[in-house]
Amino acid sequence: MRNSFEDILRNPDERSSAAGGNGTEAQQQSDFEKIISDKVGTLNKEALREDTLRFGAKGANLNLLSSIVDKVSSVVGRYQPYTVPEYQLVPVSVYEKRDVETDFTAAVENIFSWVNGRSVIIRSSAVYSEDAENLTGAGIYKSLVLDANASRDQLVEKIREVYASVDSAEAIKYRADHGIPEEKMGLVVQEFFDCKPGEKGYVNSIVKNVPNLMEIAYSDGIRPLVVKEKVRHSIVDFRDEQSIMHYEPDSNRVHSVAVRSTARIVATLEQYYGQPLQVEFLQSTRDHGLQTYLVQARFLPNNFSEKKSFEFPQQEALFEGRAVGAFDVTLPILSLRDDNSEREGVVIFTTSKFFQMGGPYRHLNREDRPDLLKSIPQKGGAIVLSAPIEDCGHVETLCAERGVALIFSSDAPKPAIDKRSETEKASDEIREAHKIDAYLDKLWGYDKFRLVSDGLEGRVYGVKEEQSDE
Repeated sequence: MRNSFEDILRNPDERSSAAGGNGTEAQQQSDFEKIISDKVGTLNKEALREDTLRFGAKGANLNLLSSIVDKVSSVVGRYQPYTVPEYQLVPVSVYEKRDVETDFTAAVENIFSWVNGRSVIIRSSAVYSEDAENLTGAGIYKSLVLDANASRDQLVEKIREVYASVDSAEAIKYRADHGIPEEKMGLVVQEFFDCKPGEKGYVNSIVKNVPNLMEIAYSDGIRPLVVKEKVRHSIVDFRDEQSIMHYEPDSNRVHSVAVRSTARIVATLEQYYGQPLQVEFLQSTRDHGLQTYLVQARFLPNNFSEKKSFEFPQQEALFEGRAVGAFDVTLPILSLRDDNSEREGVVIFTTSKFFQMGGPYRHLNREDRPDLLKSIPQKGGAIVLSAPIEDCGHVETLCAERGVALIFSSDAPKPAIDKRSETEKASDEIREAHKIDAYLDKLWGYDKFRLVSDGLEGRVYGVKEEQSDE
C-alpha cells in the first residue's frame, strides 16, 4: 500500500548512517560511495555497450534501469521506489531487415500481440547519435503515440515513420556535424501515461558549471535546484530531514517529498553510472501517494562538468535571467529569421515555444514564421525573454549540447491548470506582451551583446561598435 506524503514526513526510514552522518563532507562522500557500491554495484560499461549495439542506447538504458530497481530502492528508502513502465524492445536487427517483408512482419506480429489494447509510445533508440556520452540527439528522431484501439497497420505505419526519421535532412546534418557516418535504429515500445505537465519532466544530475547542484525540470516550467551534498547526506543518514533545496520552489505546485524522492533516486543512479546523467521521469500522486516512473536515462555531455568563473561587469544589464553554463562572450546579433545553424552569434527568442512566436512575429501565420531550430546558432548564444513553457525544454538541451550560451527568463511559469477568469488571463497576456516589447525596446540599437553568467544567473549587456573595437 502506498504511503501518503504526510506518512512519509512523519515516518522517515529508520536506517541511519553506519559511519555517522555528522562527519566531514569528505567522509560523508566516502560513506555515500560505499553505500552505492555495496548495495547497487558499479556499471558494467562493456555490457551496456553491447546492449546498445543490439537495442540502441535508449533501450539499453531502460534494460539497465529495470534490472537495478530493487537495488536502488534499497538505497533510497522503501517510501521512494521507482518503476519502469512496461515496455518491449524492437532490436536493431529489425531495422537492418526492414525491407525484408517476412522478417519485418514477424517482428511486428510479436510487438502487436503485446501492444493490442494498450496505449503505447513508440520511441526512437538510435545506436550512435542518441543518448551517448557527448551526444543527446534531443528532438532529432521521432517518438509517436499509438492509441489503445490502434490496428496492426497503424502500428506498422508508426514504426516505419520512426525509422524514416533516421534519414531526415535534420538527422543527416546532425550526424554529419558530429562525425557519425551511419546510424542504426532500435525501438522502445512502452506503456504510455498521459501525465499532467506538473507530473513529468527530467533531472540533470549536475547543473552545467555548478557541479554541486542538481536540477529537476518539470514540464510546466518549475525547476527546483537541490544541493547534491545534502542529497547524498540524506541517503547516508536517513534521520536527516533538513531541506535539500538550493532555494525553495513553489510549494503549491511541487511537493518537497516528490523533489526529495526524485533527487535521491538520481543521485544514486549518477554514482552507479559513474558520470552525470539526464533522467526523464513521470510521477503519479493519486490518492495522496507518490509513484515515480523512469522512462529514460542518458549521459550528459562532458561540458556540463566544466567549471569556469566569470564576474559581472559594473554596468546596468539590459536583461537578467537564469542561465545554462558559465560564460563571458561578446557576440554579433543574428536574425531570428535566418538559418544560423552554421554561424556564430546571438539570437533573441521571445518564447521557447517554437510554434507560437510572439514579439515581432506574432502577426505572421504559422507557416510564415521562422524555423527556430535552425535559428539557434552553431556557436554563440541565445536569449529567451519570456517565462518557461511546458514541454519546450529542447532549446535548453540543444544549447547545452552545442556549448551555446543561454540566458532565459527567471519569471515563474503559469500553473498548468489556470483557474483565473478569462478577463484575468487576457489582462495577464497583455501585460506579458508589453513586458516583452519593453525588453525588445531596451535591446534595440546595439551592434553586439555581451552575455555573462556565473552558471545560475545570466545578464545581457549592450555593446556599440566603437566599444567592440576597443
